[in-house]
Amino acid sequence: MHAVYDRQMMAQARSGIFSKQWTTEELKEIGERVMCQERLFNARNAREGLTREDDSLPDRLLIEPKPDRPMSGAVVPPEALKDDFYRAMEYDLETGNPTPALMERLSIEP
Repeated sequence: MHAVYDRQMMAQARSGIFSKQWTTEELKEIGERVMCQERLFNARNAREGLTREDDSLPDRLLIEPKPDRPMSGAVVPPEALKDDFYRAMEYDLETGNPTPALMERLSIEP
């Protein structure tokens, strides 16, 4: 199944609305910046501060084995999944928060 809108179409649509040409890379960076700032906000402003331990999935995915193929009997490996996500997002593997290098790349002040 193909997406109705791909990244290039989204950049063109945004360019048509605003008086600036947008690239797919710029849109990707905007998304990264938003996710990074949300993560920092949650880590700073939650009662105790959100950490890696707070990142979880519903028990149904963590406990109940998948009933159908090709992954029949499998459950989600939460720690490996977190590690993969944090690496992809350039977050710290221990805390789950954005790294200083990521914040610098996105021009976000600590």
